[in-house]
Amino acid sequence: MYIIHNQNHYFIDFLAKHPHNHDFTTSAWNRTIDILGEHGMMLGTNITKLIIWSDGALKTKENLYHFSVLAKKYLVEIEVNFFAPHHGHSEVFFFFFFFFFFFFFFFFFFFK
Repeated sequence: MYIIHNQNHYFIDFLAKHPHNHDFTTSAWNRTIDILGEHGMMLGTNITKLIIWSDGALKTKENLYHFSVLAKKYLVEIEVNFFAPHHGHSEVFFFFFFFFFFFFFFFFFFFK
Protein backbone atom coordinates (compact mmCIF):
# COMPACT_ATOMS: atom_id res chain seq x y z
CA MET A 1 0.00 0.00 0.00
CA TYR A 2 1.25 3.43 -0.86
CA ILE A 3 0.27 6.08 1.64
CA ILE A 4 0.69 9.84 1.48
CA HIS A 5 0.10 11.61 4.78
CA ASN A 6 1.18 15.17 5.65
CA GLN A 7 3.63 15.27 2.73
CA ASN A 8 5.26 12.00 3.91
CA HIS A 9 5.22 8.90 1.74
CA TYR A 10 4.91 5.39 3.14
CA PHE A 11 4.88 1.97 1.48
CA ILE A 12 3.47 -1.04 3.30
CA ASP A 13 3.51 -4.48 1.72
CA PHE A 14 2.54 -7.94 2.92
CA LEU A 15 3.65 -11.32 1.59
CA ALA A 16 1.36 -14.29 1.96
CA LYS A 17 2.25 -17.84 2.86
CA HIS A 18 -1.30 -18.84 1.97
CA PRO A 19 -3.66 -17.93 -0.91
CA HIS A 20 -4.73 -14.33 -1.28
CA ASN A 21 -8.30 -14.56 -0.11
CA HIS A 22 -10.58 -12.63 2.18
CA ASP A 23 -8.71 -13.77 5.31
CA PHE A 24 -5.41 -12.49 3.92
CA THR A 25 -6.95 -9.16 2.90
CA THR A 26 -8.64 -8.69 6.27
CA SER A 27 -5.44 -9.50 8.15
CA ALA A 28 -3.39 -7.20 5.93
CA TRP A 29 -5.78 -4.28 6.43
CA ASN A 30 -5.96 -4.83 10.19
CA ARG A 31 -2.16 -4.94 10.41
CA THR A 32 -1.93 -1.81 8.21
CA ILE A 33 -4.22 0.04 10.61
CA ASP A 34 -1.96 -1.04 13.49
CA ILE A 35 1.17 0.14 11.63
CA LEU A 36 -0.45 3.48 10.82
CA GLY A 37 -1.35 3.91 14.50
CA GLU A 38 2.25 3.15 15.50
CA HIS A 39 3.30 6.09 13.29
CA GLY A 40 0.72 8.47 14.74
CA MET A 41 -1.75 8.16 11.88
CA MET A 42 -5.09 7.24 13.40
CA LEU A 43 -8.09 6.37 11.26
CA GLY A 44 -10.93 8.70 12.07
CA THR A 45 -8.68 11.18 13.85
CA ASN A 46 -6.13 12.51 11.38
CA ILE A 47 -7.03 10.16 8.53
CA THR A 48 -10.60 10.77 7.43
CA LYS A 49 -10.60 9.27 3.93
CA LEU A 50 -9.06 6.20 2.30
CA ILE A 51 -8.85 5.97 -1.49
CA ILE A 52 -8.21 2.38 -2.52
CA TRP A 53 -7.29 1.18 -6.02
CA SER A 54 -7.41 -2.49 -6.94
CA ASP A 55 -7.11 -4.68 -10.01
CA GLY A 56 -10.32 -6.42 -9.02
CA ALA A 57 -9.05 -8.86 -6.40
CA LEU A 58 -10.83 -6.87 -3.69
CA LYS A 59 -14.14 -7.10 -5.54
CA THR A 60 -15.68 -9.74 -3.28
CA LYS A 61 -18.63 -9.29 -1.00
CA GLU A 62 -16.49 -10.22 2.02
CA ASN A 63 -13.87 -7.56 1.29
CA LEU A 64 -16.43 -4.88 0.52
CA TYR A 65 -18.24 -5.77 3.75
CA HIS A 66 -14.94 -5.48 5.65
CA PHE A 67 -14.38 -2.00 4.22
CA SER A 68 -17.89 -0.97 5.28
CA VAL A 69 -17.18 -2.25 8.83
CA LEU A 70 -13.91 -0.27 8.90
CA ALA A 71 -15.70 2.86 7.66
CA LYS A 72 -18.29 2.62 10.43
CA LYS A 73 -15.84 1.62 13.16
CA TYR A 74 -13.31 4.39 12.47
CA LEU A 75 -15.71 6.96 10.99
CA VAL A 76 -13.73 7.28 7.77
CA GLU A 77 -14.88 7.60 4.20
CA ILE A 78 -13.59 4.73 2.06
CA GLU A 79 -13.57 5.00 -1.71
CA VAL A 80 -12.80 1.74 -3.54
CA ASN A 81 -11.80 2.02 -7.22
CA PHE A 82 -11.04 -0.72 -9.72
CA PHE A 83 -8.76 -0.57 -12.73
CA ALA A 84 -10.26 -1.55 -16.08
CA PRO A 85 -10.05 -5.26 -16.95
CA HIS A 86 -6.83 -6.25 -18.71
CA HIS A 87 -5.12 -2.93 -17.94
CA GLY A 88 -1.51 -3.06 -19.06
CA HIS A 89 -2.17 -5.93 -21.46
CA SER A 90 -2.63 -4.18 -24.79
CA GLU A 91 -1.53 -5.38 -28.22
CA VAL A 92 1.56 -3.20 -27.94
CA PHE A 93 2.49 -4.93 -24.70
CA PHE A 94 2.04 -8.36 -26.31
CA PHE A 95 4.07 -7.59 -29.45
CA PHE A 96 6.88 -5.97 -27.49
CA PHE A 97 7.42 -9.07 -25.37
CA PHE A 98 6.84 -11.45 -28.27
CA PHE A 99 9.59 -9.83 -30.33
CA PHE A 100 11.87 -9.41 -27.32
CA PHE A 101 11.72 -13.13 -26.50
CA PHE A 102 11.95 -14.11 -30.17
CA PHE A 103 15.19 -12.15 -30.65
CA PHE A 104 16.55 -13.25 -27.28
CA PHE A 105 16.13 -16.93 -28.11
CA PHE A 106 17.34 -16.42 -31.67
CA PHE A 107 20.60 -14.85 -30.53
CA PHE A 108 20.95 -17.27 -27.60
CA PHE A 109 20.70 -20.38 -29.77
CA PHE A 110 22.56 -19.18 -32.86
CA PHE A 111 25.33 -17.06 -31.34
CA LYS A 112 26.58 -19.09 -28.39
